[in-house]
Amino acid sequence: MPKFFLSISFLVISSFCFAQKHNDYFLKNNGEHVDNIDSADFIRIVSEPDSGSKLYNVLEFYKNKKPKLVGKSSQIDFPSYEGKVLTYFENGHKKSISSYLGGRLIGLEYKYYPNGKLYMVNEFPDTSISLRAKLLPNQINECYDTLGNVLTINGSGYIKIYDEDFRYVYEEGRIKNVLKDSVWKGTDKKLGIHFTEIYKDGELLSGTGVDDNGISIAYQKSRETIPLFNGGMGEFFRYLSRKIVYPAEAREKNIQGKVILKFIVTKLGKITNITIIQSAGKSLDEEAIRLIKNSPDWIPGTKFGHVTNATYTVPMGFILDNMSR
Repeated sequence: MPKFFLSISFLVISSFCFAQKHNDYFLKNNGEHVDNIDSADFIRIVSEPDSGSKLYNVLEFYKNKKPKLVGKSSQIDFPSYEGKVLTYFENGHKKSISSYLGGRLIGLEYKYYPNGKLYMVNEFPDTSISLRAKLLPNQINECYDTLGNVLTINGSGYIKIYDEDFRYVYEEGRIKNVLKDSVWKGTDKKLGIHFTEIYKDGELLSGTGVDDNGISIAYQKSRETIPLFNGGMGEFFRYLSRKIVYPAEAREKNIQGKVILKFIVTKLGKITNITIIQSAGKSLDEEAIRLIKNSPDWIPGTKFGHVTNATYTVPMGFILDNMSR
């Protein structure tokens, strides 16, 4: 069955590439756009909607030409997915089958091991239904080991959560009624931190993070705090409104739009690695980058109690009123 499905995927991919107009993008795994395939980790091809549809066809390939993703999006760059999305491991096996509504995961998501065995079944609530659904996290209904043996069923049992490439177990512990319960342990190898946490009914009661130097820091309520602009986001947007210089060319041509930027706030609160993940045109992008680059230092984020470099994403709207045109 998987081989048959994969052959169908290749037929669909071929028809998209040769029968429709398309935009090609070279991307790094962190979402950064690069100029050529040699610098990229994968390729994204976005082609025009099928007849009678408003959704763009999105295909991604690894550099070995094997498929990475097949789906549909309501916009061209920085996809906002709709409907079924399939992803694949570089070895060709299915990685996940997900459903999207308005760019958000919804319903059941099936995740697989690199060997093709079912790994996990997640459920994402419909956030359009009620406030309660918006407050609920995604829940793990089923989990299996690499041989297909049941670890969790009906939202209760033992969970092993792996890193993105399935090289090691990132964290593991028990869940009860889809919520974390009792003792969870894990290792974040990127940060060099081992952590132990205690949960009750999904609430983190306490945790301890120990780094590679043996420094132990206790934390409560949350294992992670995001970077923060001094004075909060209200002060950040006041900074933007004071310092923005609307590009003359964009003003003359009445160019408006929203730029979405991603950047790293370092342990020292400095801004680095600024990346545009949604463009509004060259001049507006450059102004957005300038504003972030010249931003005062931020309060750095923490993870497992330790100060760490953290990625932050922020939207920046450029709007001309009648008086400024």
